[in-house]
Amino acid sequence: MTALPNPADLAARRAWAGRAHAKLRADVVDARLTARSRSLGRAARVRRWLLDGVPERIPTGRAR
Repeated sequence: MTALPNPADLAARRAWAGRAHAKLRADVVDARLTARSRSLGRAARVRRWLLDGVPERIPTGRAR
């Protein structure tokens, strides 16, 4: 016969899962905000190029 699970263990596991899920959601939000800011930066650069002309030296490396 199997023993019943300890309620304290179940509560601890649930708390851990809640923290892990919150951290995962925070990572997703952070990644989305980073991607959005990079995208807006690129769009602003292209807009500036279109309005003011392309500069003589175009950067070849990725800015981070």
